[in-house]
Amino acid sequence: IQKKIDSLQIKKINFYSSISNRFFLRKAERMISKGYFRGVSSNLKKSNLNILTTTYVSMILFSITISLIFSAFIVSLLGVLNFNLGAPFVEIREGNYILNFIKLSWLLAVVPFFVWGMFMIYPGSEKSSLAKRIEQELPFVVIRMASVSGSGIEPMQIFKIIATGKEYKYSQQEFRKIINQ
Repeated sequence: IQKKIDSLQIKKINFYSSISNRFFLRKAERMISKGYFRGVSSNLKKSNLNILTTTYVSMILFSITISLIFSAFIVSLLGVLNFNLGAPFVEIREGNYILNFIKLSWLLAVVPFFVWGMFMIYPGSEKSSLAKRIEQELPFVVIRMASVSGSGIEPMQIFKIIATGKEYKYSQQEFRKIINQ
């Protein structure tokens, strides 16, 4: 949720990230200070996701924990119950329960690993998607800049025109970064 007050933008933190920070912020800070997640940090900044690296790592750790609990529940459920397409749809599994749990234990590793992988891939895919969108807008931005510069306006003002305009949604964010440096 965004509220615009004058030229200042205030963003409210979402519930999931606040819960993640409550449980894993210190752990995330320690991991980041040790040099883990450098690539994720770089991709987060370049993808304009507007989330702190510590919060994102907290969300990764919290999601892995939830997926581990979920997969343990599924393994225990599938280890005890047998699901059928015909009646009876659910019945108690017969045989050695320990053997059933061992057969299904691979889920305890695969599900959290999949969650971790998706979190690691997402900022990079957003970065490349943003780059493609900016490349699509760039010819039009250059034409607009050329036409505005023909009227004798100084370059910084041209950047401000692009940054404050509504025409170039993706390039606008990058021009704001240029102005703020």
